[in-house]
Formats: sequence, C-alpha cells, structure tokens
Amino acid sequence: MGQGGGGARGHTGLRPGRAYGGRAGAWPDGPRPPAARLLGAFADALDRPHGRALRPLHAQRARHPELYAEVYRRVVLPHKGILLGILGAAVERGEAGPGALGVRTAATAPRLVIAAHMEHGTVPQGEVEALVDEALMPLFTAGGRGNVPGRDDRSTMGP
Repeated sequence: MGQGGGGARGHTGLRPGRAYGGRAGAWPDGPRPPAARLLGAFADALDRPHGRALRPLHAQRARHPELYAEVYRRVVLPHKGILLGILGAAVERGEAGPGALGVRTAATAPRLVIAAHMEHGTVPQGEVEALVDEALMPLFTAGGRGNVPGRDDRSTMGP
C-alpha cells in the first residue's frame, strides 16, 4: 500500500523488499532523500481507503483491536520496514547513529505523519519534508545509542 503508484506525489519507486543501500555514495545527501520520499508515500497511503480507516479505528482501538492491528499491518508496517532498511544502510555508511535502528526511534517517523494526518487531514509533501528535516534527521543522525534495536514487540506501546 502506498509504496508506489498514483497519489498526489506520484510514483515513489519505493517498494518493500527492495535493497536501499549498502554501497558507498548511495545517497549523496545521506538518508534524507529516501526517507522524505518514503514518508511522502506513507502520507499518500493515509489518504487511501485502508489508511483512512486508521483515523476512526484509532479512536475505537480498544473496542476493535484485531481490526486496528490488521489495518496497521497493511498500512504502517510496510513503510516502517523500508525505513529500517534505509536507516540500516545509513548506519553502515556512518550517516546515522546506531540509535536510529531502535524500536522507538524508527517508530517516530510514521507516528509523526499519522499525528499530522489526524490533526490536519492530507499531509502535503512540504510538511513531510519539514518533519524529516526538523525532527527526524536530527534524531536519526544523533551519535548516541538511542533505544534498543529490535522487533516491534519489544515496544511497550504495541502496534
């Protein structure tokens, strides 16, 4: 969902399972360009049927946990997996700190886009880029250990 095709931002070229790095010079500007493209595609996905379902389900999550988990699995997790690939390659090249691969750090990107979508509706690419530049890149490139890298089930918040 949302990794390719259509939408207000057009085709992104990002797809789950595609390799995003590991070779020197893959991105002249570090992980910022692919992260901004990915989160733009994610913002587009939030405006499609499965993504739009997240808004009311978020409010009713306690009453419909299985439905919420299914929509989350279809909309959020594919983008989060690609982001972890982008960040993993950036860490290998020294463009991001090791804390960028932490459960909570990597979860910050989709959470910020979801919050912007819930507050304002459609999230334009300019807002996505501002989120990347002002909030995410400083977080991803920090030299600290950050939180513990690992699977989502290590988070106390769940999906």
